[in-house]
Amino acid sequence: MASSSISRLSLENEVLSESRVKPNLYCRYVDDILVEVSDMSSLQRLKARLEEVSGLSFTVEESVANRISFLDVSIDAESGNFTTSVYRKPTDNERCLNGGSECPQRYKDGVVRAYVHRALRHCSSWPLVHQELQRIKQVLVNNNYDLTTIDQQIQSIVNNHITKGSQTTSNEGNVISLYYKSQMTSGYRAEESALKNIIRRNCKPVHPEDRIKISIYYQSPTTTSLIMKNNMANDKATRHRLLGTQSPGTATELS
Repeated sequence: MASSSISRLSLENEVLSESRVKPNLYCRYVDDILVEVSDMSSLQRLKARLEEVSGLSFTVEESVANRISFLDVSIDAESGNFTTSVYRKPTDNERCLNGGSECPQRYKDGVVRAYVHRALRHCSSWPLVHQELQRIKQVLVNNNYDLTTIDQQIQSIVNNHITKGSQTTSNEGNVISLYYKSQMTSGYRAEESALKNIIRRNCKPVHPEDRIKISIYYQSPTTTSLIMKNNMANDKATRHRLLGTQSPGTATELS
């Protein structure tokens, strides 16, 4: 994968160094490329040159009414400047992790944060951000999230985004991350609380300014863990007990 990326980068540098095919804008993510050219003939020259040096075939999607999507970003150049917002495929059914599902609350909070951070990253103006946040709220409510909680999280994330960079850097210590894998059960909250209390009582960083952060992640129970084991003969210790033997070759009398 690394050698392939290096090779592609080398080919791109070779093509883009030629003034007759160099576009006004060239962006690539893996195998998706966004370019801005002055006319279609320039695009065809660039396409032909890329195919010539790479041996690959490229398909072209032109903008419609000066609008086009690139990954999950919708780009509008109708006003002469680039305006960006969140792009959603026509097949998007607006489903996400259900707010009523039995899983750690931080997973659900992560869904809200992901939606809001994407809106803040992709939308190029506050009216577009507001429009996207309204859509996000409707999507989350449709997936059984509490509206009050949604509003609180959105407000917190937006406030942090606005004040980001304006705060002075404090002399905070390092974060010591601990990871624990568990299986999801209905009593996960009590288990998490007990585990955190154990670590809090028994683990102290060497440097007082450092802090410990525990991250608990879950895996679904496997099918084998849900099946009762009833073949006791497979257990060597149990087999010896049933046969009345203390060790192989030594018999005792059962009374």
